Amino acid sequence: MSVVKELVESEQVREIAQSVIRENRICVDGARIVYQEVVPYISKKQIAKVIKTNNELKHFSSADFIIQVSATTWELMNQVQKETLLLQQLMKLYVATNEKTGEYDFKLIPPQYQTYKRIINAGGVEVFEQIKALNASINDLTPAETDGVKW
Repeated sequence: MSVVKELVESEQVREIAQSVIRENRICVDGARIVYQEVVPYISKKQIAKVIKTNNELKHFSSADFIIQVSATTWELMNQVQKETLLLQQLMKLYVATNEKTGEYDFKLIPPQYQTYKRIINAGGVEVFEQIKALNASINDLTPAETDGVKW
């Protein structure tokens, strides 16, 4: 039986993300970011993800990036967990300006050492373990499945 999923733009996710952007001085100038909750979840093993929009998706969403969170897990997370999760997602965004044309260039980059250092300083490694445990509890995951949880 497949799960019907609903994409809902989230003002709460947007507000927390904007706060994280300000506090951590993350440069996303020029990027249009849409924040969504996926109800009930992205997948049982994925808590959050970032999408760099292609031309078709950009046409319909007017966004350069879409950050999605699994609603069932998000609703039960505390503020520190939410901020840490969004920090990790926002650190994947790369916005550069083409010096010749002046146009923005949007990319997703893999996490780097500096990303993990910021995350550890923000909430600590235990926050990731708390989020994984929360997600595992909600979705009835086995320990082996829990190890495969992504965000």
